[in-house]
Amino acid sequence: NLFTESASATFSNFEVVIGKIIASGAQAIYLGTKPEPDTKSIHFKYETYDALIRDYADSLAIGKSSPPLVMIDVYPAFVNLGNPMSLYDEDGLHLSSQAYEYWNTWTTTALRDPLGGCVRWLSNACDLSEGPITTNTTTTVVSTTAGTSTTSGSTTTSGTSTTSSSATATQEVLMALAGDKLVMDQ
Repeated sequence: NLFTESASATFSNFEVVIGKIIASGAQAIYLGTKPEPDTKSIHFKYETYDALIRDYADSLAIGKSSPPLVMIDVYPAFVNLGNPMSLYDEDGLHLSSQAYEYWNTWTTTALRDPLGGCVRWLSNACDLSEGPITTNTTTTVVSTTAGTSTTSGSTTTSGTSTTSSSATATQEVLMALAGDKLVMDQ
């Protein structure tokens, strides 16, 4: 929780969650923080946290044919869009349907990465690459929220099985089936 914890303490929790996802054989997709208008006082923490995750994703990808952790870098993408209020609900914190459309588009693009191996996605384009992604991987989509939440789990891209279990974490875990446009909150 970046409201009460440092970026490094929150990142330590993230490493634990991602470590469990990767240990299960799944690939994780992380949707980065967002520069909400009502949380300007902690934006520096968001930027520090996302920088730690960028470095972590890069380090995990070294020597791998498929990056274990893929980052969709939301904060700079929203800034590039001008971070308009139309991306947020009236509370200035939660996303609007327009912002969720961006998230869904960016996540779908990352899941369908035609060349495979992109470690970081920015504004629906690959920013860093590292080798091809195999087509029969398991993917878990992770997004950070300002509050604490929720669940973790996995879904096989072949669609043959789904499992999930509850866990307390500072990240909100989303599940997505590769090849589908649907991203469901868990």
